[in-house]
Amino acid sequence: MPYYKDTSGRTHFLDDASHAYLLPAGCVAITDAEGHALEVPGPVPLKVQAAAALDKSDATMLRCVEAGILAPAAWNTYRKALRAIANGTDTVSAALPVMPAYPAGT
Repeated sequence: MPYYKDTSGRTHFLDDASHAYLLPAGCVAITDAEGHALEVPGPVPLKVQAAAALDKSDATMLRCVEAGILAPAAWNTYRKALRAIANGTDTVSAALPVMPAYPAGT
């Protein structure tokens, strides 16, 4: 089951359950049906999209660490832009930044 729910009710999705330790404390696995039911219908606010993309990018950073590879500058820039959108310091972006290619060796 790739869906998890944290103590505030926010859902998280992991492509790889072996990275569950990246989830916030108190997360519990939920069924796919429960995960789909909790998804918000309609347009998803850009801040929410950015937070989700940032969460997903954590797995890429972890793979870099595990492989002993420094995070490429493009990934640092991408994550910084996502963080600014997610926390509201970037109020002018109308779309998420383009995700860079996965780092070689990850």
